[in-house]
Amino acid sequence: SQPDFYHIRIHSAATMLVPKSALLRRAMVALVVLRGLSLLANFFVAVGAEMDEDYFSDKEPSSTIPITLTEDNLIDVTAGKTTLIYFWATATSCVACEDLTTSAILPLARDWQDSPTGVVAQVNCEADESSAVLCDDYGVETFPTILYGDALSPEVYDEVVWNELNNDNGNNDNNDIDYLSYQALSTLAQQHLSKPPCNVANLQESCSPNVQATLKELLAKSRDELEELEIDIDSELAEVEVEYDEALAQINEQFQAALDTYNAKMQRIRHDRHYKWVQMVLAETDRDLEALHHHNNNQDEL
Repeated sequence: SQPDFYHIRIHSAATMLVPKSALLRRAMVALVVLRGLSLLANFFVAVGAEMDEDYFSDKEPSSTIPITLTEDNLIDVTAGKTTLIYFWATATSCVACEDLTTSAILPLARDWQDSPTGVVAQVNCEADESSAVLCDDYGVETFPTILYGDALSPEVYDEVVWNELNNDNGNNDNNDIDYLSYQALSTLAQQHLSKPPCNVANLQESCSPNVQATLKELLAKSRDELEELEIDIDSELAEVEVEYDEALAQINEQFQAALDTYNAKMQRIRHDRHYKWVQMVLAETDRDLEALHHHNNNQDEL
């Protein structure tokens, strides 16, 4: 057996190297015994690691969890399914992403990995150029961002959506729960991923009465009417963007004016109150006091 094997090696090594001194012989035997114990420890650690690896290999799914969306697999992965897409970035760009991934996204993705109606997917917007383009196509500008619904026209998930979801379900007591927690995201998933996405193909099955009415009204329009409607909406959105840019420009002007005023006042006070010279004299005084203290210590020692 394994222990006998190591015992024989220890005994053999000890008898081959027999120093004349009894003390040295005992030391040599102790070293060989320690070496044998070390080999035994490494053996059992290796066996344990192999057992752990076999155990967890049965528990972990073979595919990547969550699924990584790309421009190439987007249609195939999301076809006929309601999608929750998690857009993230490295810790440099998103401090909260690492914790959110491990605490909520990974367990949520495992919950839905075999679902016929929903899928949890992720996109690292800094992974490569293709991923960055996909994030840009979805309009992702901040991290983390979570979109849900039909992958071709998803909605943004945020704290407002979480509160509305609680109110609709009569769970006002859950409003104190972090909207990015596993519990909150699991509630969102159960509400939306458990049925096919609301779209034209699943109009009756998955869409609310209000959405059904809206889609039926749009389906009755001609393509020219739909394009005209899209242009009109885009125009309104562009006006909002212009308003935002103008407001941001005003804020920048106010900030620059405040910064200029701050610097001017600081400089004037330092100049008028002779701040530099006050600091210089203080430093010189400290040096004189230190020298005097050092001299007194020397006199005490003498």
